[in-house]
Amino acid sequence: MVLSILMIPLIVNAGDFYKCRDQYGNESLIDFPIEGQTCAPINTYEETSGHPRDNKPIVSANDRTTKIIVRGNQVLIPVKIAYDRRETSIYLLMDTGASGTAIHSNIADQLYINLYKAQKAKAGIVGGGMIDASIVMVDSLQIGPHIIKNCNVAFIPHEGRTVNFDGLLGMDVLGRFGYKIDLTKQTITWE
Repeated sequence: MVLSILMIPLIVNAGDFYKCRDQYGNESLIDFPIEGQTCAPINTYEETSGHPRDNKPIVSANDRTTKIIVRGNQVLIPVKIAYDRRETSIYLLMDTGASGTAIHSNIADQLYINLYKAQKAKAGIVGGGMIDASIVMVDSLQIGPHIIKNCNVAFIPHEGRTVNFDGLLGMDVLGRFGYKIDLTKQTITWE
């Protein structure tokens, strides 16, 4: 279980989610209904602020090159996450094998996100195990010059040894942008 938290290819994705149950009663969370399983759409929790929400990436005028941290085979990307007029900066492990972005639940505490009101789901991890996840629509994620408004992320508990990152940056975010990583300079250039 210790290593599984470090390498979580989640089966969650930004956007619509479905809770599916197979013939044996096993539940999973996925971004599309699975044929042959009983699937129901689930709602995500969000506080209403009176303004319309969209989910299109916005490119800011900021520099397109971001300083990253490279430790061994890990690439850590700085990300700003905003929720209800609060913002914090975190580092997420770049994980192209994860379909969804997952953030450790202690970050939800920093942003005063009430995970008890959030939609609950199970997320798949390496080795076929499942962990509990809370799905929350955050106001925005900023990755380099890109800002994704109203983005669903999975908040997961972190157990095991201490790690030097705050979660995983999955393909639900990474797949939206082109980028080039320079491991020697420890930078990422966004397209």
